[in-house]
Amino acid sequence: MLRVAVAQMQSTDDIDLNIRKSQALHAEAEKGSANMIAYPEYQLYLADYSKRDEALLSGKKIRKILPEFIRSLRIPALINYPEVYGDRIYNTSAFVNNGKIQWKYRKIHLFNAFSRREGDVFAAGRKIQQGGKLNDVRFSTLTCYDLRFPELSRIFAISGGELLFYQAGWFSGENKADQWLTLLKATAIHNGLYVAGAAQTGSMFTGNSVVFDPDGRMIAHEKDAEGVILADVSSDAVKRYRIDTAAISARRDDVYFLGTRRSY
Repeated sequence: MLRVAVAQMQSTDDIDLNIRKSQALHAEAEKGSANMIAYPEYQLYLADYSKRDEALLSGKKIRKILPEFIRSLRIPALINYPEVYGDRIYNTSAFVNNGKIQWKYRKIHLFNAFSRREGDVFAAGRKIQQGGKLNDVRFSTLTCYDLRFPELSRIFAISGGELLFYQAGWFSGENKADQWLTLLKATAIHNGLYVAGAAQTGSMFTGNSVVFDPDGRMIAHEKDAEGVILADVSSDAVKRYRIDTAAISARRDDVYFLGTRRSY
């Protein structure tokens, strides 16, 4: 059994404020006896897509203070920050534990849609991250717009993955909150996964941080407020669902095959 805390917050371009909020949410997760916490996309810096130079400077500042912030986290965490690498900036999530980064995921699908251009600031990642294991639960993370590309969640599921986080700043708009919740729920049901969405809130974003179990039941949810939601994740529930539905084992690899050069 793994108890996860899913953080919902309203980040800004004020890095110091974002860090203070992150630490307060971390304390809330600890109080709830969580084994780990997942923060939303843009956790440490909310970039303006029209101001790449500002994002670059902020990314360099974060690079200097990131080790200290990571050491302040007493339980394992999925964080998100602008990672400067050479002249590129990546929208990066990292799993941190015991004061160190264990692995990273650079967002593959940038949000160049609905008249927004995330690609004007960030470079696209090119590697699918394997993820990790806590309390015998295999987990990994994807980022926001990745949710619209179901291949990634299916690759994770057929590798034996059990809990998939989506760290998101899901922009608000007509039907956007409904789409966010529906896609997360469908991902859980299609793949027999626990699916957790850690979301930004506020006027720009939909909020609605949530956890669905493999049956598609909403087991934790917060619509608007900043804070954490808690959910218990069981490997046994994933195994039972996949046996009952055969949603993974009954795939027809003799007819179709989901291949990738970089698999989980």
